[in-house]
Amino acid sequence: MRLATSAQMLLGGFVAVVALQHALVPELAPQRNMVSEYANAPFGWLMVCGFSAWALSFALTAALLRRDDPVLGTLFAGMCVGALLVAVFPTETIAGVLPAGVPRTAEGRLHDAGSGLITLALLAAVLIVAARPSTPACWRAWSLGLAMLAVSVNVILLAVGPSVGGLRQRALIVIGCLWHASLLRRARAQKLVG
Repeated sequence: MRLATSAQMLLGGFVAVVALQHALVPELAPQRNMVSEYANAPFGWLMVCGFSAWALSFALTAALLRRDDPVLGTLFAGMCVGALLVAVFPTETIAGVLPAGVPRTAEGRLHDAGSGLITLALLAAVLIVAARPSTPACWRAWSLGLAMLAVSVNVILLAVGPSVGGLRQRALIVIGCLWHASLLRRARAQKLVG
């Protein structure tokens, strides 16, 4: 289960980098600015390293799951591709919005596509686990509960508006990382994810 342990460490590294960036770059307001914007700020290389760690965590999780659960393994491979796109291509937005007069570039579109791929693949993985009859009841309830929390947080904070767009994104990242860490913990404990 070295893959699961390594994936957990890399996931923790990503979370630590995001938390550290809040202290290193106080001019970006966490409630308003997106995590990707740290890559364009001082210490931007650190955020690129954080995204790369996240991508590796997804890749190791995909490798861990590929044989016993190819559907989840494929979804985690997609998350890896998404995180690599986010790491390699910087965002063009400020507080989640493309500034007036700034044309959207191919790089910016690839960054956005990577972010969307992570979100959709992670949500699909959570819902697949929650919907499977073979999933133990407590794991199914945990997955469904986190999915419902993510949707609720998203709807509520979208209704508040763009002034809390960064907070909304961070809440979704925390929920996704929590589920991913739980999946890895189960894999380590049971040597299967099912």
